[in-house]
Amino acid sequence: MSDIRVKLEQMDSAEKIGRVVCRGLKDAEVHPAPRASETQCMETQATLATQVGLTQADNDYLEMDLEDLMDEAEMKEISEDAQLDPLKKVEMIFEIEEARKKRRMEEEEFLRNRVVSLKKQMEEQDEKATAKAEEQRLNEEIRKKEEEEARRKEETQRLSDELNEEIRMGMEESRRREEENRLRDEIRKKQEAMEAEEKKLKEEIRQKEEAMRKAEELKEIRKKEEEEARRKEEEMLKEKIRQKEEEEAKMKAEEERLNEEIRQKEEAMRKAEELNEEIRKKEEEDARRKEEERLKEEIRQKEEDAKRKAKEEEKMKEEIRRTKEQEAKRIADEQKIKDEEFMQRRAALERQLEDLRKKEESMRMNKAEEDEEECKRRKEEETKRMEEMQKKEEEDNRRWEEIMKQDQENLRLKKEAKEKAEEEIRKKEEEEARRKEEEKKAKDEIRKKEEEETRRKEAEEKAQEEIRKKEEEEEAKRKEEAEKAQEEIRKTGGGGGGSQAEGGSRKHQTKTPEGDG
Repeated sequence: MSDIRVKLEQMDSAEKIGRVVCRGLKDAEVHPAPRASETQCMETQATLATQVGLTQADNDYLEMDLEDLMDEAEMKEISEDAQLDPLKKVEMIFEIEEARKKRRMEEEEFLRNRVVSLKKQMEEQDEKATAKAEEQRLNEEIRKKEEEEARRKEETQRLSDELNEEIRMGMEESRRREEENRLRDEIRKKQEAMEAEEKKLKEEIRQKEEAMRKAEELKEIRKKEEEEARRKEEEMLKEKIRQKEEEEAKMKAEEERLNEEIRQKEEAMRKAEELNEEIRKKEEEDARRKEEERLKEEIRQKEEDAKRKAKEEEKMKEEIRRTKEQEAKRIADEQKIKDEEFMQRRAALERQLEDLRKKEESMRMNKAEEDEEECKRRKEEETKRMEEMQKKEEEDNRRWEEIMKQDQENLRLKKEAKEKAEEEIRKKEEEEARRKEEEKKAKDEIRKKEEEETRRKEAEEKAQEEIRKKEEEEEAKRKEEAEKAQEEIRKTGGGGGGSQAEGGSRKHQTKTPEGDG
């Protein structure tokens, strides 16, 4: 439309220049002016063409008018020179009038051709604008369809990624359970090994107690034999006491070593259990936290997608409404501009026809008929264009309804996918609750086993305490018997002072390990 408006303005400028040239000719008849040089005429022509933006054809036409004006100026000078010859002057005036009529007819013909060419250009530009708008609309529809297809592909890819992530999480969960079962088996095997070690230690303690019991029996027998041979028995008794003390010291050291090993094993087992418990708790906490973060992130993404889609729908509706308003406004502006241009052109043509009516009545009648036909044809074209625009608007409405239906279908599919995802999340939560319940049961079983193990250890400690008390009582009895034997030996005096001193020394040696113990 801007190009058409510029060309119409150029046409009006050309008409104004033509009228100026005609007025200049009339003024030249009344008030002859001195002749202008050809250079000045060309400069004036170039200046006017630059100011109004004339085309090459307008330049040529203006050049022709200036040449005629120069010819007339020359004729005026000739007429001034030939004022004394009236006949020559009449002939020159007649020639000037004939040239003027010829120029006017050429000017009218040029204007008619110019109007026809401008109309053709306007029609071509309208057709090009319509084709361009249709092409843009089709490109926009293709782009929207491609974007919708891309969104569908992204949604499918996202669901596939979520499914793969769920499968991966399930595999990790199964691997974690297998690892827990393996660790439990290892702990169970270690506990069985420790129980076997404890049984072995108990068997060794029992064997040692049996040996001690047999030694006591042997001691009784030897005491009876000592009554028969005191000196020999005393020496044997002393040797046995020394050996027994060494054996007792060794037994105590062995017992302490075994107790220390048991304590260290129990401490290592307790630390291993605490470490396993901490590792399990950390793994459970990390898994739960990651699962919660993933679920929160999924919910947030779904909410953002829903909000974004709602905003996109609102934005699309607003853009369509704004596009319709702009289209209606543009159509109204174009119609208004066309009406104004038509009225301006009509007024210009009427003024031109009014000027020409004074010259030739027949040309005015033909021009009026042409204008009426042109107006009629333009009105028909405008009516046809309005019908096409109405059809186009109906087509746009129909496509908009199809797009809305497609959007509703997409929303329904997304809603179903969302419900499906929520159902899967609910199933996962139920499965997680069942898994936690199973873990709780397993923890309860482990706790019960630990309590049983604690009770078993307490029973073992009590048994060891009883054994230790029995050993102390037996040791006290042995010491009393040894003291009694030494006292009897001392009373008998068989060994004299040396024997008494040796007995005191042995008694001191017997008490020393006890004190150390």
